[in-house]
Amino acid sequence: MLKKVLKYKILLIVIVLLSVIIFSVTLYLIKSKNNAEQIRQGKDEVEVLIKASKSLKRIWQSGDLDSLWKSQDLDCTDLLGDPSQTKDTYLRCNPDFIQCYFEHLDKIYRPHFTVLHKNIKQKVYLNKFNDKKYYQLLTKSTYVGKNVPHFGIMVELTLQNNLKNRLRIILKDVCSDVLLPQRIYAFGPMPKDHKKDWKWDNFNRSIFIDKHLVSNRDIREWIAHDSNIKLAHFSAESMKLSQPATTLKISEMRKYCNFRGKELLHAHVFDAATFLPMDMSNPRPNVIIRSPWSYSRVSKEGYLYQAQTNENYEVTKTDCTYAFTADCLKYFKYQNYNDWALSFLGISGSLGGYMEVFENISHPEQNLKASSFYFPASSSVHRLANRSYWDGVGFNQNNFKFSEEVDVNSLRGQELQVAFRCMRQSDHD
Repeated sequence: MLKKVLKYKILLIVIVLLSVIIFSVTLYLIKSKNNAEQIRQGKDEVEVLIKASKSLKRIWQSGDLDSLWKSQDLDCTDLLGDPSQTKDTYLRCNPDFIQCYFEHLDKIYRPHFTVLHKNIKQKVYLNKFNDKKYYQLLTKSTYVGKNVPHFGIMVELTLQNNLKNRLRIILKDVCSDVLLPQRIYAFGPMPKDHKKDWKWDNFNRSIFIDKHLVSNRDIREWIAHDSNIKLAHFSAESMKLSQPATTLKISEMRKYCNFRGKELLHAHVFDAATFLPMDMSNPRPNVIIRSPWSYSRVSKEGYLYQAQTNENYEVTKTDCTYAFTADCLKYFKYQNYNDWALSFLGISGSLGGYMEVFENISHPEQNLKASSFYFPASSSVHRLANRSYWDGVGFNQNNFKFSEEVDVNSLRGQELQVAFRCMRQSDHD
């Protein structure tokens, strides 16, 4: 009898254990299936967010793809200024354009991207941050981190059907500067004795140069980001936002470039970006022959040569796109973000336009590109590496020093404008 009871108990225990095992295995399989489903769903959601981020990146880098700003369908006057006073390149990698673009959409519907993923359309929203902007400004000067760009913005995307799943991405400024090719360059005008030429190179070093002059909008953005910035002569309300910033002291210019993770452009780097190499295929020339014009390898041709050797030469509208001199003001006003006086590297305003100040450590008394709309095409200031001096403080004629052969009578009584641009360099970029 006891044996039967014992066998029965053992059988019952085995049945219970088997039931527990079967239940546990079943529960494990269900959980595994749920986990796999969650992983798959999570992966799908991330892929949707990434697809939306690519669309946003395209708007960031390309600007006004649909010509909404130029047609004035976007009311961005407060943020960007008058569209008739600049070019579309002004809007590329421009945080204020991102803000204006999505504020415009927000008047119609909540800004979003429609993403097709696995034959299903899903909405991805662009969120606002606490200050009601669609982005947060990022610079190396204000944020610490390995992945912080020299300048850019952070944006946040979220799924319509899962608002908890958010993706923050960094959009780097890849529009404003251009990489200087690694090669041997010359500094200053070409000497008669080539052995006395000043040469340098940027091998194993990446140097990026701003394509365009720093704008008033750029300076306003800087001031808004840092309330401690006090500029003596700058007032955004009275400025044309897309035009170059021309009322800063040189110390203030340096601070702005530092804010962007850069430094004020050096004179020898500007020469490298504007002198047209005789042979682009040879990065190590023994002798560097160079023309004083950014648009020609031949020194005795082109409109500036004609204007400086023939007193009867008449400057044309086409000439003005090679160097915007005083003669051009009768045709049109100078615009920032244009492709006038474009160097081989893509640097605008290499000759003419605004006067531009540089860092010049070796020759501090030669820190100014005087070639500008203050002087006629016949003036000798309109030559590459022909530099003058600005004290970096004031804007009257007394604050400048030009060569003796330069006629400065027309400058008397004027408040002169000095523009600038930045550069950055790295051993690993």
